[in-house]
Amino acid sequence: MFKRAAPVGEHTETKRIKFQSNVEEKIEIVRKQVGNAVARSDECCVMLENMVPGCLGPAMDERDELQTEAVEMIGKVIHAIEELALKDLQLAEEICEDPEAAKKKLEEGAKDAQAGKDVAEKDKSAKLKAAQDAKAALAKADDTLKKANKGLHKLEDEKAALKNKRDRVEDAFIQHFVPIRDGDWGPLSEAQGHIQALRPIFQLFDYEDSLMAAFEKAGIHKPDVRKYFDNETIKCAAFDEQKANLDKEIAAKAAPIGKAQKAQQAAEAAKAAAAQKYNHALEDLGNILGAIRKLLAGLFGARRELEHFPATPQEADAKRQRAKAALEEPPSPGTTRVARPCQKQGQERTKSQGCS
Repeated sequence: MFKRAAPVGEHTETKRIKFQSNVEEKIEIVRKQVGNAVARSDECCVMLENMVPGCLGPAMDERDELQTEAVEMIGKVIHAIEELALKDLQLAEEICEDPEAAKKKLEEGAKDAQAGKDVAEKDKSAKLKAAQDAKAALAKADDTLKKANKGLHKLEDEKAALKNKRDRVEDAFIQHFVPIRDGDWGPLSEAQGHIQALRPIFQLFDYEDSLMAAFEKAGIHKPDVRKYFDNETIKCAAFDEQKANLDKEIAAKAAPIGKAQKAQQAAEAAKAAAAQKYNHALEDLGNILGAIRKLLAGLFGARRELEHFPATPQEADAKRQRAKAALEEPPSPGTTRVARPCQKQGQERTKSQGCS
């Protein structure tokens, strides 16, 4: 994870955002609301709760595009909470008007939620299996790519080694063999130095000891004083054929390297496709888990309403009054009732108010 370097003198610990007391209170209300959002995972609620001060605290003209997106996200959750509160009020009204019909509706809702959950659980099992299969396929594709990379690198290393060998041989030929062959050396010690430098090259090509010994004797003579055997020795020691063979070996690597490159590209494409499929499978699994959370929330809500169903008209009316209050009265920061804490309440919002 990359971190922005702090300017000299800047504190790097987490900063606490401070607002005016009235804004602070509204922010705390919203934090409590989104921190207890129904049908949201604990991780999601924690994320939303921590986002509130940084995006809702600053005035609208002080927010950047990410803060604006966060406000929209939080607004979506608050809107969902308000919809639940409206449903609570509607239920309370229905109970007051026709308790039996309202109770029957709750029972049917609980039954439907249970049936939907059962179907979703089966779907979850299928999606979980799909995600596991996709993960295994991704691992297999990754292993195939690693093998393809290893095979390609091996061939490339072999070609590089051959080229290094060819370059070493060519350098020895030009710097040491040609001067001996053409007699282009001064004192005897210079000729002997060339001969000694060529010995590792001769050994590289597995020359016979007798040829190397003969070359040492022939190489210390200038061309015009060499005997027939000396000239033949120089010719035999020349490694033109060996250089040509190295060139052939290098050229022969082109085809398998090209094939290995295609295999690597195919493996990369296969891994990318497998990764995409795995991501889609995880997304599908996440969606069905989210759907199950909503179904469970509906199921538990219906069961809770049935468990605490008003026994008298007075209890039904009290329930209705509580539902109305939850929508109309902003709660204190310590409560978790639904509220609209950021209403302008008929007046223009100033820059210092925030939470819009």
